Amino acid sequence: MNGTTYRPPRVLIVEDDPALGATLIQALSLTGKRVVGCARDSRSAASMLALGPTVALVDYNLLDGPCDQLLDTLALAGIPVALLTGYRPNELPASCRRFPILTKPFGIDALSNMVDELSGRLAE
Repeated sequence: MNGTTYRPPRVLIVEDDPALGATLIQALSLTGKRVVGCARDSRSAASMLALGPTVALVDYNLLDGPCDQLLDTLALAGIPVALLTGYRPNELPASCRRFPILTKPFGIDALSNMVDELSGRLAE
């Protein structure tokens, strides 16, 4: 071991469905991730940046509409993002396809692996 202390990813979830948001929190907690916030709209999500997320999982359709502006805000803040959506990649705007996409429905392993992949991008 190299002596480095493992720090779990600090995940911001942005999902308009409260039941799915709660399920995501539980699933990520079970896999050792730390959820720092769960928002249902872009404005709330932007205010949660102060909580210091290291990755964000964002649904495409939020309570206040598509997440395009939030994706730009997160990218400017240097926070790696994945889209969690029921849309297929070719159904999303081209600007959204620059982000990794996890298509609903997905399993806990796929979710955890996506967060791990995003966390690896922090060192790049």
